[in-house]
Amino acid sequence: VLYTALNLAKLQRLQGQDKADVTLIDANDRFVFLPMLYELVTGELKDWEVAPVFTDLLEGTGVRFVHGKATARDTENKTLTVEVAPVAGGGEEVVPYDHLVIALGSQSTADRVEGAAE
Repeated sequence: VLYTALNLAKLQRLQGQDKADVTLIDANDRFVFLPMLYELVTGELKDWEVAPVFTDLLEGTGVRFVHGKATARDTENKTLTVEVAPVAGGGEEVVPYDHLVIALGSQSTADRVEGAAE
């Protein structure tokens, strides 16, 4: 999701838009670079090197970060309702969109979806 957001913002700038209008919504406040977890466990790297916070990574990119979970999508009005994480202020935020990329991640949801099997 991070790389998609960064590349979309870069594409908008290359197309002559003054300011990128990309929003990244994630339930986690950090991007975890999985290939480097071994180095973290062995003490070769610090946690901020393997799992930096999104706000630090996105600084100066034009990508806006919302720490929370999308709870509803209104296709007619092209908006997402986001439950903002309590540590980020809580509450709900309505995020408008023109185009939407949904990344479901790699975690199995079989235990959370009725009738699903692994």
